[in-house]
Amino acid sequence: MHQGLLLTFQRALLPLPAGQVRRLAAVRMGAGRGVGGLASRFLAQLAGDFDHCRPAEAARLATAALEVLAVRLAHELDDAGQVAPETHRRALLARIHAFIQEHLGDAELSPGMVAAAHHLSLRYLQKLFQQEGQTVAGWIRARRLEGCRRDLAGQAQAARPVAAIGARWGFPHPGHFSRAFKAAYGLTPLEYRQRARHAGQDRTRNAKDWALSGNDS
Repeated sequence: MHQGLLLTFQRALLPLPAGQVRRLAAVRMGAGRGVGGLASRFLAQLAGDFDHCRPAEAARLATAALEVLAVRLAHELDDAGQVAPETHRRALLARIHAFIQEHLGDAELSPGMVAAAHHLSLRYLQKLFQQEGQTVAGWIRARRLEGCRRDLAGQAQAARPVAAIGARWGFPHPGHFSRAFKAAYGLTPLEYRQRARHAGQDRTRNAKDWALSGNDS
């Protein structure tokens, strides 16, 4: 059985020359190892989880999806020397973002590991992120915390202990996880989970009340 994923976006948002992209229309591209497989896995996982994200997260993930798509297309074009230097830079950064996203659960993930995996110097890697107003370590930490927040607020991980959720996203030490989470969201992970549960119960109660009032009218 074949499955498909349809991405709809404004052409101007794709950081590749229109004439080059047209060359790839109706061209079949592999999704095995390397860039093809990484892009396919990222986009498929994003499609499955997108509806569970908050609006601000969804907007950032949509941008990341475009960057990953650009990486995949640029990879095809690169063999023919078709990619401009700025496109190279953006494609490389998107590939690095996707690599980090895929390895967030690895407690050993670090700027040095990311640089080595992409055959870059640590200094050049830091420069790529500085041009985006970010740091490598800060970007990794923010993505990990977002993953923890989603798990704490959702039902799929409701039975998993707070410390296990932190470890799942690369925070093996509960104390460090709690401090980092509170610094980002103003609540400890346990407090955030409890508040999210109460909010969910309130929404369920309100929905039931609305349904009952509708049936009575």
